[in-house]
Amino acid sequence: MTDHTTTLAAFIRYLKAGPASPLPEAEGWSDMIRRTTAPGAACQVAEETHDYFLEVLPPRWMGREGYAFGEGADDLRLFWEGAGRAFFSRQLTAAENATFCRLARIPHTSG
Repeated sequence: MTDHTTTLAAFIRYLKAGPASPLPEAEGWSDMIRRTTAPGAACQVAEETHDYFLEVLPPRWMGREGYAFGEGADDLRLFWEGAGRAFFSRQLTAAENATFCRLARIPHTSG
C-alpha cells in the first residue's frame, strides 16, 4: 500500500476519494460559499462556480487533475471536473494545505 502523501497525484486522489455532498437546487452565492468553505469534505459545485474561481484570480496550482485556488495566506481549495461534466470542490484543511503545497512545490501564500 502506498502512502497518499508521497506524491502529489496520490494525494489528489486521496482528496477526491469518497462521497461528495450534492449540488443543492437554487443555491445562492452566500450559501454556496458557506457550504464550499467547510474544510475536509468534497462537494459538488455548479460549472459556473468552477469557472468563476478559475477566472477570478490565477490558480495557485493547475494540473490535469484540476486546479487549486487560494487568496493570500488562505488554505487552498481544490476544484476538478468529474464524470459527466460534474464539478467538485474541496476546501483543504490546514494540514492538507501544508501537504499539498509541499508536494506541489508551491509557496504556502500567494502574497
